[in-house]
Amino acid sequence: MMMTSKFPVGRFTCEMSWAPGGGMKCEWSPDVPAPKSLSKAEANQYRAGRDAFLREVASAIGGNVLVVEA
Repeated sequence: MMMTSKFPVGRFTCEMSWAPGGGMKCEWSPDVPAPKSLSKAEANQYRAGRDAFLREVASAIGGNVLVVEA
């Protein structure tokens, strides 16, 4: 079972996917944002989309998912 989610982050689109044994993948379009280039609002959009997707993954696996931001 593969799970995917696509959501807007400012002018970008982020697509996350997860599959058992395949791990998490994250793809950006039209390109990957430069490090630390997202505005505060864009970073909040990213976190909201990411967190919603990870809640779905946690529900599907019947467990917890931990995110560590550095």
